[in-house]
Amino acid sequence: MGLSTEQSLILLLIIVTVGAIVFLADVIIFIRWILYRWAMYKDEEERYRLASEVAARERDGLENVSEAQDLRWKPEPEYPFARTWSLIDPFLVFQVVFIGIQLLSLIALLPIMMTPKGLNASAIFSPAGIVIQVLCIILMNALLVVAVAFCVHRYGLKLPEIGLGKPAPYQIGLGVALGLVVFAIVSGADIGLGALLPKVLPKAVFDALDQFTKAVTAGGMFETINSVPLKVLFALAGAVAAPIGEEVFFRGLLYNSLKRRLNVPAAIVISGLMFALVHIGPFAILLIFPMGMFLAYVYEKTKSLWVTICIHATHNGLSFVVAMAVPHAGEAPKQPIKPVLPPSKPGVVWQAPPSLSRDTWPRRNGVSIHG
Repeated sequence: MGLSTEQSLILLLIIVTVGAIVFLADVIIFIRWILYRWAMYKDEEERYRLASEVAARERDGLENVSEAQDLRWKPEPEYPFARTWSLIDPFLVFQVVFIGIQLLSLIALLPIMMTPKGLNASAIFSPAGIVIQVLCIILMNALLVVAVAFCVHRYGLKLPEIGLGKPAPYQIGLGVALGLVVFAIVSGADIGLGALLPKVLPKAVFDALDQFTKAVTAGGMFETINSVPLKVLFALAGAVAAPIGEEVFFRGLLYNSLKRRLNVPAAIVISGLMFALVHIGPFAILLIFPMGMFLAYVYEKTKSLWVTICIHATHNGLSFVVAMAVPHAGEAPKQPIKPVLPPSKPGVVWQAPPSLSRDTWPRRNGVSIHG
C-alpha cells in the first residue's frame, strides 16, 4: 500500500512545513538562551569589576563602598524558561526522540529501498523493512520513558509523583474496563465515519484521504504484512511498547507541563490534539483526538499513568486482534461478479454451462445463495 505521486508531494510539503516551524522555534529558543547567557556573563563581569574596586578601596583605606552594598541586592538576569515543567522540555524531547528515531529508521531502511533500478519505497513493507520499523518503535518508546524520567529527576521529583509508581490491581482493572469501553466507542465511530464521509465528501477526495490514512498509519501498515509472525511482532510493539512510551510522554510530561503553564481544560485539549497529530492520518486524527482528550481527563482524575496505559494497550491490542481475525473489517463489501451472457441468436435458447447451473451454485446451510 503506497502513496500516489500527488500524495507523496503533499506528505513532503507537510514534513517540510512542520520542519520549518520546528526549526524557527528552535532558533527563537536558542537566541533567548544565548541572550540569557550573555546577560549572565556581563553580570558576572560587572560584579567582578565592582568587587575588585571595593577591595582596592578597602586596601587603600577608603570608606566609599556603597556600590558594593548596592551590588549585593542586584538581581541576576532572569532565566528565560520555566525551571520546572517548562513547555520547552516536551518540545525538545519530541525532537530528539520522535524526529530522531524517524531519521534513524529512514537511514536504516535506505539500503533496503535502494535497487539497481532506483529507489523502491514499497520495500519498507518487506519483512526486513517491517522488522526495522518495529525495532525503531520499541527504541523510540523506550527513549521516551528515559527522557521523561530524566526531566522528572531534574525537577527534583520521582516517577511515582507523576503516576508511575507500583501499579495497583484496581488501576489495572479500571484501565482494562475503560479500554473495552473506548474500543467499542471508537469502533462504532469508525464504522459511522466510514458510512458518513463518502456521502459528504467527493469520491475523489474521500479515496485520496482514505489511501493517505492507510499508507501512513499503523493500521494500514499492519494490513500489508503477510507473515503471521511479523503481524504478531508488530502488534506487540503497538499494543505494549507504544502505549507505555506515548502515555508517559503525552500525559506524564506534556499534559503536566501544559496544566502548569495554562490550565486543566486547555491542557486536555492541546495534549489530545498533539497526540492525534503525531499519527498523521487525516481520518485517524478524527478518532484519536477525542480519545487523547479522554485519556488526559482520566489521567487528571486518577493521577495514574497505569490506568491510561492499560486503556491505551487494551484498545490497541483489540484493534490488532480484530484486524488479524477479520482482515479489512469495516470496508465496503465488494459486489460479486455476475457472469456475462453471450448475445442471443434468433431461434437459439442459451443454456447455462454445468459450472453455472443452479444445481451447482454454492449453497449456504442447504439454501442456494441466489434462491
